[in-house]
Amino acid sequence: MRRIRKMTEQERMQWFRDAKLGLFIHWGPYSLLGRCEWAFRLDGYKVKEYEKVAEGFTGDGFDADQWCAMAVKAGMKYIVLTARHHDGYCLFDSKVSPFTSVKGTPKRDFIREYTDAARRAGLKVGLYYSLVDWRYKGAWDHDRYPESVAAMVQQAHDQVRELMTDYGRIDLLWYDGAQVTTWEWKEHEDIAEFWRARELNAMVRGLQPHIVINNRSGTVEDYVTPERKIEASKEGLPWESCLSICPLSWSYVPDSPNRKTAAAILRDLIEIAAGGGNLLLNTGPKPDGSMNETEIGSILEAGDWVKRNAEMVYHARRSPLNEFGPHGPNGCLGRWIGSDDPRVHYLAAIGWSGREFWSVRIEGKVESVTIVGSGESVAYRQEGFGRLILQDLPDMPSEPHFTVFKVTFAEPPKAQREYSRAEWIESDL
Repeated sequence: MRRIRKMTEQERMQWFRDAKLGLFIHWGPYSLLGRCEWAFRLDGYKVKEYEKVAEGFTGDGFDADQWCAMAVKAGMKYIVLTARHHDGYCLFDSKVSPFTSVKGTPKRDFIREYTDAARRAGLKVGLYYSLVDWRYKGAWDHDRYPESVAAMVQQAHDQVRELMTDYGRIDLLWYDGAQVTTWEWKEHEDIAEFWRARELNAMVRGLQPHIVINNRSGTVEDYVTPERKIEASKEGLPWESCLSICPLSWSYVPDSPNRKTAAAILRDLIEIAAGGGNLLLNTGPKPDGSMNETEIGSILEAGDWVKRNAEMVYHARRSPLNEFGPHGPNGCLGRWIGSDDPRVHYLAAIGWSGREFWSVRIEGKVESVTIVGSGESVAYRQEGFGRLILQDLPDMPSEPHFTVFKVTFAEPPKAQREYSRAEWIESDL
């Protein structure tokens, strides 16, 4: 009998490190309210009141193939849908809860439709699952209602098992809600112990050995997930910023004037790429599950730029040339992004200063500079203080959003750390 070789840690995580861009979708009965996915809590709903809201949730406009086709067109490599949010409503056929899309008005298993469509589209399949369920009294006061707490935790284990057992290969499990309660966690209380997270994740890995799990169940797991901010992890630890197009909510809001434009999305993507992370970009579908055109337009426009600059986007790694941040080699106008080839680094111009673009404190001989989107060669010179000056550029960039330069060095470059600024400025003062 041929032995099956066990997947190494690097092999298991490689797709996630290379994906760079994913689609996040928040959709459920809360979408009907147009206020926030936290409406159950923020608006003070009673369980029976919220169940009445859920009766109006039909999903008549939900087309999983359409969603996945859009994600692929936008250059995304994985997709994550809210299988169950904090309100406890399941978009799947849970045997341990009556509050589901199969038992409720839609009479549809949306997670079945979604996982099948994602695989057909060639996307990695991710499931969001909230550990907390606000319908339980124990979610609000675990000291007074220990039996409710035990039932809520057991439901989480049972439902995660269902998701890992009944829906084929799941590539990513996106936990949330471990601390979304009203009680104050005491110093001695362990979140992972409360949710029996180590036991839970051991079960998940037993059922889906290849899976990638985030860090939101109280344990470290595979990668970290800063929310609504860009914050690179320590070197070597995979990370993903989850950002929403709408600044007000993760779910549908009819009018939100400050939604991110394509340029704002790409500015975030460049900053994340400079730290070697992924962008999980969220959109909130309309209540019926159809696409929100006000957000999809920006996603697809950003996706056109991603296609033109795919070489940088999908090979982005941290660059030592970017270590000084906004006061480093480019001031605030650019970010250095590394690649799998230590001699190749990308310089993303997030501002434009005219016919020359300066970067300083760059130690290493440059062999060539080209524009990623067009392949056009760029003239350059190198001077003292580690200056790399791209020259003979147009007064204004031709790229409608951000120009990316590919800089190839003779040897792996590094940032100049020690210099005497006092001597360099040749001051008489």
